[in-house]
Amino acid sequence: MDQTYVKALESYEYLFGLADLSDFDSRMKFQKTTYLLKVLGIDFSGLKFTWFRRGPYCFDLVGVKYKPKPAHSVLRADEIIKIDQNKPLIHELMDKPRDAELYSSIAFLQREEKLSPEQIIHRMGLVKPWFEQRDVEAGIHKMKQILPANWIGFLAIFLFIHSDREYRRSVEDRRMK
Repeated sequence: MDQTYVKALESYEYLFGLADLSDFDSRMKFQKTTYLLKVLGIDFSGLKFTWFRRGPYCFDLVGVKYKPKPAHSVLRADEIIKIDQNKPLIHELMDKPRDAELYSSIAFLQREEKLSPEQIIHRMGLVKPWFEQRDVEAGIHKMKQILPANWIGFLAIFLFIHSDREYRRSVEDRRMK
């Protein structure tokens, strides 16, 4: 895995300051932030994220704080620019552990499992019932800021499905009369 885990920790510390990964919430925020940075295009080749109870999770990041760090930065200049460009949004999305779980889970389901917004709402209702549907819908809307190219097609399908249902209902209503 070379220095990828170091890059993950360095990226996190670049965003939030010195990492204190001593409690569950801070480790979860680290995992979710790393996944979000991967979605944004930071090269974390070698880090494999899978679905876990609280969303995307990478087993290789466990204990990363205790692994040796090089004396020099492993972040490339283009990656630092990308992080800087998205820093306010990342801070907003990852500020609270609950938000980090919500947004990273939505991104994972859209990106890795290729689910539509409607399918994401359904899946989140099943696997994360502590999130209300309106929270998930708002999260999907917010994630469009990060994944604009990927969401265009999904939103078009989502809107088509809903408009098609409304059209079929109106046709059925007219038939009933």
